[in-house]
Amino acid sequence: MLFVARYLACSHAETPNCFFQDDDWLVQPLRSLYSQFSRDSQGPVVVHTNPTVSTLYGLEWCFFRPPLHTCFAWMGTGAFTAKSHVQRFLSAVGEMGYPRDEVGHTDNSFATFLNNAPYILSGPLSQLPQPFGHSDGAGIARNKAFIVSPSADHVI
Repeated sequence: MLFVARYLACSHAETPNCFFQDDDWLVQPLRSLYSQFSRDSQGPVVVHTNPTVSTLYGLEWCFFRPPLHTCFAWMGTGAFTAKSHVQRFLSAVGEMGYPRDEVGHTDNSFATFLNNAPYILSGPLSQLPQPFGHSDGAGIARNKAFIVSPSADHVI
């Protein structure tokens, strides 16, 4: 199911909020993430990433031309969001008829769908030794190929 599994699990959670973390990353600033998120749990997604990736939020990963005010957010290195955001997103995915491969890669569109730039906490990332998870070289290459693929099967 790839990344959509985290959103499906969140949509069925008993809590009003969800925390996402891939199994190959250790999220060190968990208290800081939660503290920032608890200030406005219906506000933007709060994500953790390293300084190199955080600069991309100000450059190529954001869209600030009305009516868009949004950014892609890498959810797997630690992120808090409201369950209501996830439920709205999954409903829209169903209504729009996302192709199966796009549904599996929902991390590529979730934060952008919210049309609310994420709050970024920047700090060192701690990755578990390979060959765990999607963040290995093959997983990164696959994700990049999927994102830039001109395939007609992708809904943009």
